[in-house]
Amino acid sequence: MLRIHLSTADLGRVRVARQPDELWNVALGLQRLRVADNSTKLGGWRTWAGAQVAKVPGGREAVHRLATVLPTRGYFPDFLTPTRGETTLDDGVRTLLDTPADRVEAELRLLGDQSWEHTRWVAETGLGPLAGAMTRFHEVAIAPVSRQLRAMFEAERMVRDRILLDQGVEGLLDSFAPFARWRAPVLEVDFPVEQDLELDERGLVLLPSAFCRARPTSLRDPDLPPVLVYPVAADWTEPRVEAGAVAALIGPTRQQVLSCIVESAGGRTTTEIARELGVSTASASQHATVLRNAGLIYSRRLGNSVLHGPTELGRALSA
Repeated sequence: MLRIHLSTADLGRVRVARQPDELWNVALGLQRLRVADNSTKLGGWRTWAGAQVAKVPGGREAVHRLATVLPTRGYFPDFLTPTRGETTLDDGVRTLLDTPADRVEAELRLLGDQSWEHTRWVAETGLGPLAGAMTRFHEVAIAPVSRQLRAMFEAERMVRDRILLDQGVEGLLDSFAPFARWRAPVLEVDFPVEQDLELDERGLVLLPSAFCRARPTSLRDPDLPPVLVYPVAADWTEPRVEAGAVAALIGPTRQQVLSCIVESAGGRTTTEIARELGVSTASASQHATVLRNAGLIYSRRLGNSVLHGPTELGRALSA
């Protein structure tokens, strides 16, 4: 179990990351790709990404190189994910390349003596080839589905922001059951090892990830900036716009529904849309379904309600 100790000052510094972290996507995405688990909603992504890796030049080589330092489960070196959300791929890679050589070797040795024989090439050649492999894997298996990953991320963030607004930070921490439990002043998180993390007024960034498996993960080194990466529902579909969806979108009422969603900073529930536009809840739900199928909004369940927010495409169309 991971026990995260939050002081009063830390509670005021808890927040959900503003955007995905691409190096976390690479590390966790590779783990998911290598685990034979098609029962999850990411099974479709595994099939698609596996085909991409096999056919795109440099794809297999990147996976083989990364696999030496990224076990399919459990600990992997902290220096592979040096940031805690809100970081682009280029910024993350620059931070990774600045990792001191002694830290690289120390963290690789934590994988075990047997693994050291397979990973020592990183310490000997420097981080350039490893960073290149991470970049290539991102280009092949992550970047082509960035719109979907961003929609999943934004849907999750929208729900957590609404909880934070309505219930405060302790309500937010309490909302992560069943894989985490808020027992003030400690957040208890399901974790494969026993670990205590004192935040010491550094706050905590909560980073949603579609690639995170059944329970959250974090950095091993307690002196690094605190981050908790946690799983979100990943309802995967292949990258496409549903046939006929955009054509079905055309019409003044759906434009009003889209505008209603875009204009709200915290998203709108189906009931709120119906109330504002003076239509039935069933009608609002039907219009929202068409907008979602067209890739213009994303939707997430919040208690007994469904909360809707705009995608980047939806914002652009509504402008």
